[in-house]
Amino acid sequence: MDPKTFLPPAVSPQQDFAQAPIFSPLTRSTPGMKIDKARMIQADSEPLKLILYWFENALMRQSGIGFAPWLQAQTTDLEPWLGLCQKALDAPHASAQKDRRDIAAEILRILSPLDNLMDELRVYSDRPYCRLPFNYDLPMFSDDPSERILLAFLRVLRLRATAELALHRNDRAFQDLQLALRLAEYLRQQPSLFFHDPRAWAFADGLQPLWEAIQEHRWNARQLEAIQRQLLTFKPLADYPDRLRFIAFANALFVETIIPTRPVETGHPDFGPEGQSEIRWLRRFYPKGWSLQDQAAIYQQWLKSRVPPPPESPFPSHSAGDSLFVRQLLRGSSDPFFPIFLVPRIVQMQSDLNEFMPFMQAVTDLAALACAMERFRLVHSAYPETLDLLVPAFLDQLPTDCMSNAPMQYRYVDRQSCVLYSVGLDRQDNGGQASPRQQNWQGELQPEFDLSKNDWVWSLHTSNSPPQ
Repeated sequence: MDPKTFLPPAVSPQQDFAQAPIFSPLTRSTPGMKIDKARMIQADSEPLKLILYWFENALMRQSGIGFAPWLQAQTTDLEPWLGLCQKALDAPHASAQKDRRDIAAEILRILSPLDNLMDELRVYSDRPYCRLPFNYDLPMFSDDPSERILLAFLRVLRLRATAELALHRNDRAFQDLQLALRLAEYLRQQPSLFFHDPRAWAFADGLQPLWEAIQEHRWNARQLEAIQRQLLTFKPLADYPDRLRFIAFANALFVETIIPTRPVETGHPDFGPEGQSEIRWLRRFYPKGWSLQDQAAIYQQWLKSRVPPPPESPFPSHSAGDSLFVRQLLRGSSDPFFPIFLVPRIVQMQSDLNEFMPFMQAVTDLAALACAMERFRLVHSAYPETLDLLVPAFLDQLPTDCMSNAPMQYRYVDRQSCVLYSVGLDRQDNGGQASPRQQNWQGELQPEFDLSKNDWVWSLHTSNSPPQ
């Protein structure tokens, strides 16, 4: 748990995607500065402020636009996206658009001020690493815009590719999809405590153009092979042990920062005067022994959780382990405030890992399999009757469903239709019944899916269902 071990190894500027000129305001910013959204980056960073504003409107659930409609075999309804573009980018409202192609053309026109940014990202996207700034000294209090900016670029590329497909600009859509997958890899390299669900939803939704183009048989074999190659190198679940360790480190460091067990001369420079005053009063009355117990309990629980499951076991359950996880944490400290202020935070962070990291891995594997199956169809004019027929011509080996440690479920319907799916968080084969959208207390559908129910499904057939 040495803090120095969390710093990523240095890379040469020629290998660092973050050296793209567009990111220079971020690298000049003070790491970990906690200021309002409009001032998170330097004054000369107007393009990044624009993309941040886009993120706040387009990625946040308040937009009302559903994520990843492919999970329910639905295409994209571009009309709400047009309204969002007009609002987020302060574009004038054109006359009502009825035709899908007209709506797509208007979306691309509104997004055109971002074209130069995307072209610059593309120039630097062959670099293997991304070292955007992050405050490892105080991760719990950092409000760094780097993650939001990458997520916003992902959302723009998803929309551009969908609109380009609507206009039959297949090559442009392919280029934007490739760039989106590169940004997803760069985002995977960034540390994260609170953004596991936005990352997962942005990535899953970013696969929507891939699904729609496969449904319409728009990709050629070369494009499919290139996308499949990118997907097979994307391994989000491989980061799970490091993410667990980082959660333990950040929470224990949070305790040590608030109630230090070692002498400190001054408060942390990231806290303002009011925060410094509150912490000084807290330190007068809070026993250091409780701070030590809290930190020890966090580290002890990490030691129990860090051992990965054996190969024959599925990924650890999100819901079944929560009560045991809480009991083990509570036994580690007699601090009466530990269950109130820290345990819920730690449980939520680990629960997010146990839900969204395997979800990302599963949809990655589904998409890679779908590419291989569409390549098979291009050669044989039909989808394979079994997945084994994809090996070795179109896949070196079949990916395993991380939720069951068994092959992905596959149902061949006919030569042009089939259903591919993961059994999902409930570990039950529901016959390819898709997870439902979440609902609020009024019964209104939400942008996210309830991943704990049913299966995570990739259908390969022409869909006549209405767009969403």
